[in-house]
Amino acid sequence: MIGRLAVSFPPGAGGLSRSEVEAVLSAIDEQKMSQGRIGAQEGRNLVTAVRSGAVQWLAAKDVGEAVFSHLYTLAIVANRERRWDFKLEGVTPNLQATRYSSDGGQHYSWHMDWGLGPTRSRKIGLVAHLSEPGDFDGGRLQLTAGSRPVDARQERGTVTVFPAFVMHRVTPVTRGVRLGAVLWAVGPSFS
Repeated sequence: MIGRLAVSFPPGAGGLSRSEVEAVLSAIDEQKMSQGRIGAQEGRNLVTAVRSGAVQWLAAKDVGEAVFSHLYTLAIVANRERRWDFKLEGVTPNLQATRYSSDGGQHYSWHMDWGLGPTRSRKIGLVAHLSEPGDFDGGRLQLTAGSRPVDARQERGTVTVFPAFVMHRVTPVTRGVRLGAVLWAVGPSFS
């Protein structure tokens, strides 16, 4: 638990099972990954000083409906238990598999997952950690609502859940490869 800011569900306490992690990992295809971009869908920009690393969009049919259902359930639980009380209507049609490597210290600087255009309906972000912590150094998922960042749990299968407007980042990976998957619970726009 990370206070009202976010909550982490480790394996065995709500996080993804070993088979769910394997389902996502087996759907990732290095040949289909592309450089992560920033901004609204229509005008996404390549700004490697802000975001480096690769992404691949995966549909429920690629990883199994059960993974999407499990993640949505975690969004509902966190929304209720943290008393965010957002109106939720489901999840995005695709999850984003992410890959950050030590090649150039890949990272994603401070950002929110909510904004204009297609991201307006995002209410809650869910980040699933797919790599073993010993497989990489750096690559910390950090969240902040003030001046002191908080590290999220990074055990394989842990899912960290937070409002889409919370500032967060992935610090540069200094050794190895960090794999993750991100899905968003959606609802009526905040604005």
